[in-house]
Amino acid sequence: MDKLTFNDFEKRLAGAPEVEPDEWDRQMLAEIDAETDHTTTPLEAVRAFRECSGKISLRVPKELHYRLLENAKENGVSLGRVDMSFSGMIIRRFFANRGSGDAAYPQRYARSQ
Repeated sequence: MDKLTFNDFEKRLAGAPEVEPDEWDRQMLAEIDAETDHTTTPLEAVRAFRECSGKISLRVPKELHYRLLENAKENGVSLGRVDMSFSGMIIRRFFANRGSGDAAYPQRYARSQ
């Protein structure tokens, strides 16, 4: 069986007939509503996150590249590891200066209803 993609699911859902919820549906929705914390992630944010490859190309001045490479050699680690640490530091400072706190995957996408 082929894996159902999100787009295929949307197409199937678009073709489904709309029906009014019955009493059982309303009861289930009420139970779910009572159990939820009422935070959601907008679909646009989910789609944007899925499109992220986790790769970023960054151009830096040659002098900075040289210094990062020297730092990696001095510490016995790869240039990629130094780049990750350096990038993490810059990102944390960027978000901290804007008062958003954690620089990890922005939970700003989660909104209370």
